[in-house]
Amino acid sequence: FLSVPEARDVTGMYGFYKEKENSMDVIFIGPSTIYTGFYSPLAYAEEGFTSYAVSTGGLSGAMYRYAVNEARQSQSPDLYVVDISGFCDEDQRDSAAMRRFADSIKKGSNRDAFIAEMVPEEEQESYRIPFLKYHSGWERVRGCFKTMVDKIAMDRKGYSVTKNFCAYADTVQDEEKRGTYELSEEGMESLKEFLTFLKNEEIANVLFLRCPNRDFVEKGNTLKTAEVMIAEAGFDYLDTVEATEPALFGISASKDFTDQKIVLQPTN
Repeated sequence: FLSVPEARDVTGMYGFYKEKENSMDVIFIGPSTIYTGFYSPLAYAEEGFTSYAVSTGGLSGAMYRYAVNEARQSQSPDLYVVDISGFCDEDQRDSAAMRRFADSIKKGSNRDAFIAEMVPEEEQESYRIPFLKYHSGWERVRGCFKTMVDKIAMDRKGYSVTKNFCAYADTVQDEEKRGTYELSEEGMESLKEFLTFLKNEEIANVLFLRCPNRDFVEKGNTLKTAEVMIAEAGFDYLDTVEATEPALFGISASKDFTDQKIVLQPTN
């Protein structure tokens, strides 16, 4: 009750473990751009495929292999859809993002490996025993209570109604920005490692995705390089921000956007 900091991520992943084994056609991997931008229940209603986002806030590309391994423990999807924005983060081992992920997944060998391989040794104990970090959670009792209520609701239904989807209504009045979409130096290394992981694990059913963005952002050199790397590794890549894509998807940059507050901002 008082051992977790992020109700949204914890409850989102809690629902994943409620899904029947091998019942998901598609698994989405990525940070909040995934769970704010794709609504699995609507996809099922209109297109007939099941899906779930194995996603926590700020999940970086360096953590993607652990997210895939978490999904593989109970699901054998026909397709993994991987959000490329996780490779844009300057710090691929951001402590807040790592804690969100570690606190949201089940205890087990994958979580143990994540902590041992990604977390500095002096901090690992607080990851293994979250209460050591969040023992003052009583100060945020309302959030803790909401997490408990959400879990009880899923326990009663036996599944998550929204499948990890979460978005916030907002109004944006500023003008569209133009900038360059780049992957970070650490992100490029993480992409190389992730592509190697997929090859070694013989995971071929992967689509890399650049999610829609309110601001039209130019394609930077690192993104162009990443596209080549992905293609050479034998994977498909879909860019929904390309000039020809918004019309294809029916997206209006001035009218249609999900979760304005956490959009990946372009660089100058």
